[in-house]
Amino acid sequence: MWGGRWTLLIPLACVMLQGAHTVVSKMSASVISPEAIASYRWVVAVLVLTPMLAGGFVREWPQIHARLGRIAVLAVLGMVVYQGLVYVAAKSTTATNMAIIGALVPLVSIGWAALLLGYRPGAIVLLGCALSLFGVIVLVQKGDPVAVFSRAPDCSDIYVLIGVVSYSLYGVLLRLWKLPIAARPLFFAQALLALLITAPGPMIGTATALDWVNGPLVLFAGLVGSAAIPFLWMKSVQVVGPVTSGIFTNLSPPVTAALAVALIGETVEPYHAAGGALIIGGVVMAQLESFRESAASPRA
Repeated sequence: MWGGRWTLLIPLACVMLQGAHTVVSKMSASVISPEAIASYRWVVAVLVLTPMLAGGFVREWPQIHARLGRIAVLAVLGMVVYQGLVYVAAKSTTATNMAIIGALVPLVSIGWAALLLGYRPGAIVLLGCALSLFGVIVLVQKGDPVAVFSRAPDCSDIYVLIGVVSYSLYGVLLRLWKLPIAARPLFFAQALLALLITAPGPMIGTATALDWVNGPLVLFAGLVGSAAIPFLWMKSVQVVGPVTSGIFTNLSPPVTAALAVALIGETVEPYHAAGGALIIGGVVMAQLESFRESAASPRA
């Protein structure tokens, strides 16, 4: 069923849904508090995932229990911090900005890999990093990179950057720790912990009741953002491989920008195009060089 070119529909669907989810995150900012949606979405996700993943979770429980501390760290970094900060940032930044800054994940992952996995980036990778960093400055300073010396960047963009650093560390720790737990039970364990961690949010933050306006956004965030996208990503890595899947993620900013223009009337400014092109160009440059280095390295 998944033979040939049709397999590319899996990472493409993942990118399309990720773009839609970023737009929904922006839409939610005006109708529900970040603390509330960050919690409610995991309620939805766990309710949906339990019938499918609970059996594997129970079978793997001894392994999960023995490594609960590390799994909790992963849940915080990958399931709570990044999207939580995106919900906060969405109050004052655009969906396009969030998607472009989010495209830095592969690049920041290279930095974490250098620190924690002993990876030594080559000159092309470093050049790609420098190019993307300049792109970030162009983006957050709205096309005036010199203003970095005289004007503080928008805090909302900084929130997304912190989230990117967190999510990138999540991916590298998964590789570093190599937990002997199957992917689906591991993901379900993190989802349960994310639910527990975010549960106090609606009580300690701004109370927001669910209604006919924000309810559909919460459902979308839970079903798509917390359940469908991670599943499709795992399926994509399994079917087409991590290299192709990683390259497809670079489509997320233009897809998100197109959806944001069509659905919520955002305007794409010239600095979005310039900063986005620099960031994505640097990421692709670093990715391709890293893939070449990995292919050329001797295998054990």
